[in-house]
Amino acid sequence: MNATKPAITPRLTVAELLNAYPELEDVLVRLAKPFEKLRHPVLRKTVARFTTLEQAAGVAGVPLPELVRTLREAVGQGPDASVEPAAAETQDSRERVSSRPAWVSDADIAAVLNAEEMLGKGEHPVGTVLALLGKLPEGQALCLESGFAPEPLIELVGRQGHDVYLEPLGAGRFRTYMRRGDSGPA
Repeated sequence: MNATKPAITPRLTVAELLNAYPELEDVLVRLAKPFEKLRHPVLRKTVARFTTLEQAAGVAGVPLPELVRTLREAVGQGPDASVEPAAAETQDSRERVSSRPAWVSDADIAAVLNAEEMLGKGEHPVGTVLALLGKLPEGQALCLESGFAPEPLIELVGRQGHDVYLEPLGAGRFRTYMRRGDSGPA
């Protein structure tokens, strides 16, 4: 392994991976169709900067150990022992989609945002979502529609104490519902 290139681990971002190993773009695309979106320059510049391989595996539906192993083998790196614990975390994030919480059905949707439109204008949805979320009154929620599961946004919103629910719609489409949690601004 070249000492100047990073080891491929679940915590490496997609942008870091492709900057260090541009030849792996084709490997990613062969692994799963959702990775074709990395060819879109705006998504590549925005989403890939914040998305770890662990999150990307969840979005693409590729088992994390398989993703990391395939990428590491393609560049001559050995096995990575850190993959298995991270796989459990990815499974936990997938469980969020299992049952629709009552608050989603009961919420008054204050705004519906389209991630692709925002990214197409060079805007990352995170700033807009966080600004709107902080101002939402009780009983209201935001909805973000996207052609990918926005795992980094979901994790950030959840870490800030807000409620978040990812709803898969099929055909690679998702709605992410978010409402201010108890620990959010009053």
